[in-house]
Amino acid sequence: MNINYNLLFLFVSNIIALGLAVWRLSQWEERLQHQINENKKDINCGLESLRSEMRRRDYLMGIKLNTLIKFIEKTSDYQPPTMDDFDIKD
Repeated sequence: MNINYNLLFLFVSNIIALGLAVWRLSQWEERLQHQINENKKDINCGLESLRSEMRRRDYLMGIKLNTLIKFIEKTSDYQPPTMDDFDIKD
């Protein structure tokens, strides 16, 4: 039996290269999945921070509006509307 060692070497080296490529691809997939999970954590932390800022802003805006309403009530003859003001008269 005549074995062509060049073809055998080429076949074995291709199998090794294919195995190495599959191994590297699996590592790349794991790194990508890890990065996706890290990005999700960062996004969730950023959203929570944004929600916290919005709650704080709404709270401070409420204080400012209440203060303004009290100031207007004290410094003017402002009378808040009553239900009688909205009655339809024929």
